[in-house]
Amino acid sequence: MIKSDHPTIEPFPPGGADKAANVWIAEFDYIEEAIYEAQRYFDREHNPVSSDGDPLPAKPANVPVRAHFVRNQFAAPYWVMGNVDVRIPGFIGEYF
Repeated sequence: MIKSDHPTIEPFPPGGADKAANVWIAEFDYIEEAIYEAQRYFDREHNPVSSDGDPLPAKPANVPVRAHFVRNQFAAPYWVMGNVDVRIPGFIGEYF
């Protein structure tokens, strides 16, 4: 999904990235209908950013490729991965 400078009926995925001015592109890897296993966000220049629009730190070698970076006001930033069911919405199955 790509944001637009112009009014559109296409919604940008909710969850923080829709409100972050620096997030311009959202990518999701769906493994079946309504369930995705990876998410990525980019700015207008296609630089990877978090869902909040912050530049991503270097991903440690032991972090899986499909993990995404999360900043949380109640905890230190961390990398997470899991499958998301957009119908709930929420993580299903294992969550790391």
